[in-house]
This record gives sequence, C-alpha cells and structure tokens, in this order.
Amino acid sequence: MGNKPLVSICIPTFNNARYIKKTLLSLSNQTYDNIEIVVCDNASTDNTEEVVKKNCDGRISYHKNAENIGSAKNFNKCISLASGEYVAIYHSDDIYNAGIVEQESSLLALNPDAGVVFALDTLIDEDDAIIGVGENLPKELRNKNVYTFTEVYKSLLRSSHNFFICPTFMARKQVFAKVGLFEETGRYGDWIGGALDTAYWLRIAERYKVGIINKRLIYRRVTRASGSGQYVTTTTKRANHFLVLDDFLKSPALATGIEPELFRQYEYNKFWDDVFIARNFVNLKMEKNARKHLINSISWRTFFTGIKNFENFKKLLIYGSFLFFTFIGCSGIVINFIKGIKTKYGKFKRCKVVH
Repeated sequence: MGNKPLVSICIPTFNNARYIKKTLLSLSNQTYDNIEIVVCDNASTDNTEEVVKKNCDGRISYHKNAENIGSAKNFNKCISLASGEYVAIYHSDDIYNAGIVEQESSLLALNPDAGVVFALDTLIDEDDAIIGVGENLPKELRNKNVYTFTEVYKSLLRSSHNFFICPTFMARKQVFAKVGLFEETGRYGDWIGGALDTAYWLRIAERYKVGIINKRLIYRRVTRASGSGQYVTTTTKRANHFLVLDDFLKSPALATGIEPELFRQYEYNKFWDDVFIARNFVNLKMEKNARKHLINSISWRTFFTGIKNFENFKKLLIYGSFLFFTFIGCSGIVINFIKGIKTKYGKFKRCKVVH
C-alpha cells in the first residue's frame, strides 16, 4: 500500500439487497487498495444484512440501525464511523468504475486547496442496461479540474441543474470538522428534492475549492420506483434546488457580484421550472390549475429574456404551445405533447434517495 492514505468508502443503504452485492463487488475490485468500506443499514426490512455479510472481504464493516433514522442522519452516522484521511459517500445500488477511488484520491492529493471531488455518471436501469450518458458539465467548467465557489455557483445559477453527482462524492476528513455534517433539520424539505446535498456541496465550496473529474466513473442506477423519479413528475411546488441557490445569493464567498444578465437567466430558469410544475398539474388531472399556473408564470421580462438566445426561445415556444393546449381543454393532447418534451427539468439530477 506504500504511502497511500486510507480512503473510507461510506455506503448508506436501505432495502437495496437486490443491488448492493454488485456495488460491493465493484468497490472491492478498485485499483486503489488501501480502502475500508463502511455500510450503514438504515433498518432494512429485506435481506440486505445477509447479502453484505456473504460478500465481506475483510475491508467491509456492517452497521445496522435499530430503526430508520432518516437519510441525513444515516449519512452522518456513516461519516462518523469513517477513519480514513479521505472519505467517500457512494450509493448502494450503483456500480463503480475500477479507477474511481484512485482518480478521486489522486486529485485531492495533487490539489491541497481542494476539499472535495466529484466525477460524472452513466445511467443504467434495473437490469444494468445503459439508458443515458448522465450529466454533462457546463462548458465553463471543462477547462480545468479545480474550481472556486464563485465559478461553480455562477454555473449553477446559469444552468439551474445540479452537475454534482452525489454518489461520486469524496472529501478530506478535515472538511467535516470545519464545515459540519449534512443538515438534519429538514430546512430544504426531504432528501428527495436533491436540495440537502446541493446545500452541503456549496457550504464546502465556500471554504474549499471543488474538484470535478470530467470522466464517467459511475454507473448510476435509475429505477421506475425511485423517489426522485416520482418527485420530478408529481411535485407542484418550486424545485427546492432553487431555494438553496436563493440562500447563497449573498454568500461572502462570492468573489464578484451576480451580473444582471446572469440573474435574469436564473429567473428565466425558474420560469422553465413553472412549465414543469404545470405539466405535473396535468399529470394529476388538474388542467385548470396548470393553465392558471402557466398564465401567472409569464412576464414581459421573462418574454424578453426568452428571445435573447435560441435555447431560451425554444422553451418559450414550448410554453406557448402548452398554454394553447390547456385553453382548448385537450388534456390528452397536452399529456402526449409534454411526454415528447426533451425535459431540462430532469437535469436537476436529484440525489439518489437512500432512506
């Protein structure tokens, strides 16, 4: 093992007996061998315990809660059990590239001002079939490996989707002592909305630079029954991703102010979120609510921002078509129409739910 620092891989889990064997196998076969794997079972009712204990290789420790303590507390418990210099939080239903630990730990070792590192993903389904390329980094975050708070925050405002892939997170152990652990108070709602993790990443970014490896080092599983998928298609409230971004608008870590044009784009992204809230009203058979929400979401400033570039203009056309369908009362057409939209909403990349 030489002088390689110990990496603790935390695996919070709940009722993932079907997939956790593949996760553990992919982690046991890492090219970086100085690891410990800490599994925190949040009171699973399936045979997760049996599967984990059958696949222990001596580096795996298993801890089961007597009762379900919630996602954030289980994540924090897992971190508290880690003894490595670097701590990763990986998920119990994903499959990891054999080089992810080596590449992420190497980035931290080579960049002492970076406190945390992420990688990109490939999407797979319940049967391990590839169904998508996952997240792409914004163009402004592709020219180097380490970024400041200002750089990542402004990129989040501009795109309003979360390009931090939660189950690729690795940080220095000292980060938790300085920044604290995951929020347990429910300030941004439940874990499903992906806001708790986004808020935590930004808290870290206020104190440390953020490393991002522009490589797909995880096969991230998307299932039909996932809470995140249901959240995207049924919520009729503002995505709590925006609540987090609003809270950091006056962060003292911002090296420069928010330019008016960037802020207008951020507000336009909220308008696009309103379009998908209206879509969800239609999904819930509430077409009148959808129409009312669409009407209330538009303003002259929104309109003028919408015609400034082609990407925004396409969204404006979708909005107008959607509104028209709701006025003529053709729910079936509306539903078929919105199913055909290549949704940007899904790009919020809500963190995989691990309750």
